[in-house]
Amino acid sequence: MDIKRISPSYAVSPQIDAADMTAIKDAGFGTVICNRPDGEGADQPTYRELSQTAGKLGLQMRYIPVSGGLVQ
Repeated sequence: MDIKRISPSYAVSPQIDAADMTAIKDAGFGTVICNRPDGEGADQPTYRELSQTAGKLGLQMRYIPVSGGLVQ
């Protein structure tokens, strides 16, 4: 996982998986925003999978999927 801080309270990263959630929490984050739509890639976790793990760790999760070519 490659977290890139944009500001003290905002960061971005490539695709994460459920195993990354502990490191995200340990880095001080409280909310994860998932921008990848479910089914975009066969090897990617679903929002539900990520959300369940996040919830167990006390992290908030938000789903704001963005599909390529549809943002104007």
